[in-house]
Amino acid sequence: MNLAESVNRRIRNLVFNLNYKILTSLRSSELLNLLISLKVLSIYKKLARTKNLVLEDKRCFVSIWFYMSKMFSIGTKIKFNNPIKISLILIIIKSYYIFLVTMETKITFLLNEEIIEENLNPSVVLLDFLRKDKHLTGTKEVCKEGDCGACAVLLGELTDSGISYKVINSCLYPIQKVNGKHVVTIEGLNQETLSPVQESFMDEGASQCGFCTPGFIISATGYLINTESYNYDKVINSVAGNICRCTGYNSIKKSLKRLENINNIDSIKTLIDEKVLPEYFLDVELKLKSIRVKKEKVKSNSNVQFISGGTDLFVQKPDIILESDVKFIHEEVPRRIELKDNSIIISGSATIDMLNSFFTSKIKSKQFDKLFKMFASLPIRNSATIAGNIVNASPIADLTISLLALNAKLELRNSKGEKRFLLLKDFYKGYKTLDKKNDEIIENIIIPKLD
Repeated sequence: MNLAESVNRRIRNLVFNLNYKILTSLRSSELLNLLISLKVLSIYKKLARTKNLVLEDKRCFVSIWFYMSKMFSIGTKIKFNNPIKISLILIIIKSYYIFLVTMETKITFLLNEEIIEENLNPSVVLLDFLRKDKHLTGTKEVCKEGDCGACAVLLGELTDSGISYKVINSCLYPIQKVNGKHVVTIEGLNQETLSPVQESFMDEGASQCGFCTPGFIISATGYLINTESYNYDKVINSVAGNICRCTGYNSIKKSLKRLENINNIDSIKTLIDEKVLPEYFLDVELKLKSIRVKKEKVKSNSNVQFISGGTDLFVQKPDIILESDVKFIHEEVPRRIELKDNSIIISGSATIDMLNSFFTSKIKSKQFDKLFKMFASLPIRNSATIAGNIVNASPIADLTISLLALNAKLELRNSKGEKRFLLLKDFYKGYKTLDKKNDEIIENIIIPKLD
């Protein structure tokens, strides 16, 4: 047994064998050392994600081993009275709870052509896992706010008609949401020769420092997967979420113009023939069908942190989320948008781009094109949800003003399954103040009858 396995076993024994009877029997000095051990473990877990430490880093494990091995043996002559000892026990129980709720869950997905099956903190963002655990450093970390597109990856999901791919910002995408899906990094697009997209960037000098290039390649490839006929304005819009500080964009535009000669009528198969995608894409659907995703049940409580799109949450408080009891809306409410009795029913997990596609195909008389184009970038629209935009309660929210004008109504559901309805205008009680209980989620947004 190596050092890492030995320490992991000792950690598990500590965590799963703690109980109140043991705590009350310990001396105050032992309680202090137990608290130190839990704090050291929490600090190490955070460092391992933020400072690119690996599990075999012996110095970290030696430090943890030292504190844990000493916590029951170090004595002291200092005597504490009962109230202080009780306070120590309460602090330890709280620290123990935090440690427990951040325990890892089993995540299974397809990364490029490899099936990944690991126990991970569900709130770790995909970018950190790719770079720090899998060392796929082609996916870049720059702004970590979803603004620059350097961290872009493709995300494929099984649907009734095959696999649907979209471009996402991995810096804001919790790894729990890739469960059972296909993640494609820039390394997953590489072949023996350059793809037509890569070659066009090279020939036109569209890559200078190269830091932003992987994101541009991913976004342009995502466009080709999702279109049947080339449109210059649309391909330009597909990279609207990618920033380059070197080229001035002219060479990038020329590169994208050259993609009009690529035939992609049959999508994946044709793109493989055109060398845009590697051959392993032919086996992706079969591999995804072989993955069995186990849904983790999180007991609801007043302290649970609900995560919908997370595109603002992971910017504002990523560290807090890593130590929180989390629940993902998409696991509670299936994504859907439907027209029922001439009203639009939007589920709480539906994304901004889903709504855009719905209006484009179903409500052609409503001119929402300009609104959606102004709403962030395509990778953000692919992740951000309408319900999340509402609950975020920003006074400059992109969709809220339109939904208010349309007299939208909300359907809320609590942890007991009880539902209530209220108008969106009554949902806001003040700045960042909502008529919403901690255990409630927006199950549906209802836009009433349209003329």
